[in-house]
Amino acid sequence: MARQQLPKDGVIDGLLIFVGGIMLITPGILTDIAGLSMVMPPTRRVIAGVVRAWFERQIATGRVQVYTPGYNGRPGGPTEVIEVEGEVVEIVPTRDIPGQLEK
Repeated sequence: MARQQLPKDGVIDGLLIFVGGIMLITPGILTDIAGLSMVMPPTRRVIAGVVRAWFERQIATGRVQVYTPGYNGRPGGPTEVIEVEGEVVEIVPTRDIPGQLEK
């Protein structure tokens, strides 16, 4: 979406299945009908087409903009590299003996 493109159909289908499951859990006949229509593949394809067309219109008009931190126009990742140095720390196991205090 940061490249002004919609995600693949699998992302929209997954989102519709998730929303449909939530609607099936929610009490009410209208939410059950809407949730069932999002879960069943034939009606989900129709709804996904409507959602995709709506998002394409919103992106084309500039109403939907996605900003990704560190995105530099390439799928390679962030724009800067942070180098760090590590230090090896030795862990010495200790035994607690009941009744004795450390001095």
